[in-house]
Amino acid sequence: MTEGNPTDDGSNWPAKSRRRPESGQPGREQPPERGQPVQPSRGQPGRGQPPGRGQPGRGQPPGRGQPGRGQPGREQPRTGDSSGLTPDLGRAPATRSGRRPRLLYGVNPIAEALAAGREAYEAYCLEGGHAARTVVTELRRRKVFIHTVHRHELSRICGNPHHQGIAAYVDPIPSGSLTGLIKDRPEDPLTVLILDHLQDPQNLGAIYRSADAFGVHLVFHPSKEAASPQLASVARASAGAVEHVPTVIVADLSRPLEELQGHGFDILALEGGAPTSLTSIESPRRLAIVVGSEGSGLTKPVRKYVQQFVSIPMGGRINSMNAASAVAIALFSLRSPGRG
Repeated sequence: MTEGNPTDDGSNWPAKSRRRPESGQPGREQPPERGQPVQPSRGQPGRGQPPGRGQPGRGQPPGRGQPGRGQPGREQPRTGDSSGLTPDLGRAPATRSGRRPRLLYGVNPIAEALAAGREAYEAYCLEGGHAARTVVTELRRRKVFIHTVHRHELSRICGNPHHQGIAAYVDPIPSGSLTGLIKDRPEDPLTVLILDHLQDPQNLGAIYRSADAFGVHLVFHPSKEAASPQLASVARASAGAVEHVPTVIVADLSRPLEELQGHGFDILALEGGAPTSLTSIESPRRLAIVVGSEGSGLTKPVRKYVQQFVSIPMGGRINSMNAASAVAIALFSLRSPGRG
């Protein structure tokens, strides 16, 4: 594109001079000779003429490789300016394993997923964002394609405005194994959680945070009618701890409870109003703690496997607490040397 001020019609002819143009010199006031059309110079579209290849005119989208106004430069979205992104941006990419990746958002969830060895496929970050600089640096080191987007577009992709300026598609949480745990640690004290259809992602995330802090070795989780540990909201509530606690998703909790009994685990359930106090029992070498859902508590198929129901002594006016708080207290109370 030649230098000069563009005219109002979007062309790139020099603006009208106060001097009368010399004979033969192109200008706006000098009409062409009769029968002779205006011949603009190569690469300079004339008045009313569409711009040439690679030279966008007024109101016309920029050509390939030429960002428009407000469009990020490096690492820009493939679709162009984030203000005009297609709905396809943010759709889950294909993975090498064939399993559907999960979308995580927030600095800690993504950082912990990467630290746990999850592969990242695509990422989205705010233009000029600084909060996620460390995560972005690690994603670039791994050669992950990063889309630079505006805040409203990132909120749309995440379904949540509290994303800390970063989101990424990563591998799902791999499945743990009770058989592998017993084989690897045959003589060690072990702690397992059985989560009986918890519904609240915030509760679930907080439980994973406590599980990581107090050395839980395995978590069993039902595949239906419960909040999934694969959710981005669970990862965020756990501050990424869900990446570090092995999890087994099962269709029916009865089977792992039978296996736990066969491997010598004492199965204990937290239940408000139970006659046995948590403070009155000793921690067994192999412990399985069952936690009921927020509303209905333990299901009947799970209750029949429980060997002991315990309650947490409380002195306030409120005689109950949420599942996450109860699990944290129980894990702290029943911790033993060598566990973890």
